[in-house]
Amino acid sequence: MRYLHGFALTLFFSVTTLAQDSEFDPAALNEVAGSFTSAGIVPELIPEFQPSALVTPIFNHQGETIAINPGDVLTLEEATNQPTYSLSTANDTLAAANGTFVLALLGPSSKDTNGTLPTLHFLRGNFTLDEEEGTLTSQVEALAGFEPPSHEDGTDYRYVLLVFNQPEGFDTAAPALVNSTREDFNLTRFSRGVDLDAPIAGSYFLVDATQHYSAITFASTRPSITGNVPTFTPLLGSGQRRNEAVWGPFIGLCITASLMLLVH
Repeated sequence: MRYLHGFALTLFFSVTTLAQDSEFDPAALNEVAGSFTSAGIVPELIPEFQPSALVTPIFNHQGETIAINPGDVLTLEEATNQPTYSLSTANDTLAAANGTFVLALLGPSSKDTNGTLPTLHFLRGNFTLDEEEGTLTSQVEALAGFEPPSHEDGTDYRYVLLVFNQPEGFDTAAPALVNSTREDFNLTRFSRGVDLDAPIAGSYFLVDATQHYSAITFASTRPSITGNVPTFTPLLGSGQRRNEAVWGPFIGLCITASLMLLVH
């Protein structure tokens, strides 16, 4: 059921396009903050989270764009390639004094070390925001290049993306605080060492090694990746697969549309 046809397809994209054109909804910030608490990221990984912006990791798998909402589930194959990132805020400008950001992706602790601290999957500074496109890019070498998930058991492992305003002196202080093995990464110690404030944005996703499907996604139901993200779609519950979340409301919409056609 990957391809849709006729009136139902037209109706579906008409509805989601209207949602895309709406203005940025500040209430989405509260939804994201609440999802971090519900998922245990607060206080397990960070003590508190009051975001001022929305970040969307965007994966590309076999030519398919997968824009992630907090709690989405990916297969190992879908999470193989390094994502790109979009960032949006209710304000015209973000709070960073020098306009640069630090992005960190943290995964589960390593079973090899029996650690309780997360594994560092990506860390890079000097990201800047293209305000017209809404995308984050960096021209400097990553402190820790993207390392895709590699677990093989059937557990849904959680990966957390955090965005920070980059403080002065970060490029000098940060390299000495990054463990080359990536395991047992102490985010609290790192943050203190480079003078990071609380994250301004964040997201998370789960990776399930037992699933080998190409998930059904529609770019029009996700935050825009070609301009400033105008809205944030309702959050999926922790561990809810994207195809379940998309098809339920869509089937109901199709049934309603069909009944309307029969009446007229």
